Amino acid sequence: IADPALSDEETGLDQPAVYAVETRDGVRYVVRVGAKAGDTDDRFVRLSAEWTGEPAPAAEADADEADEPKREAEEARKKKQAEIKALNERWSAWTYVLPSHKVRHVLTERDELMRAKSGEDEKKPAAADGDKEEKKPGRLRRLFRRD
Repeated sequence: IADPALSDEETGLDQPAVYAVETRDGVRYVVRVGAKAGDTDDRFVRLSAEWTGEPAPAAEADADEADEPKREAEEARKKKQAEIKALNERWSAWTYVLPSHKVRHVLTERDELMRAKSGEDEKKPAAADGDKEEKKPGRLRRLFRRD
């Protein structure tokens, strides 16, 4: 945990690298990675959560039993928003210091993920549709696939 007296400018969180992950249930978790902490490779990090799901429906004057699914959905939405509020209250007071190996993948630039085409790659003929071999998912594909 970092010293609470440090300003955003000192931690690098005034211009952070932002990594956001959105879940299917309408929650976006945001990780903000700042500068290196002192002489180490450790980084300053802040966490937050946001609601990105459906907005609250307008209240209707006549509610009957046919609206039971709507009420259940509204209760689930309110419960999830309460969880998000609790997470933000717990996380907002803290700036964490994480080891560099924990945030290395978040800080990887797009250029580092892709390699430039070499002369050999351009010379290889494209495989016919019947000749395609099945590819195993690479590390990044496994990280970002949706099941």
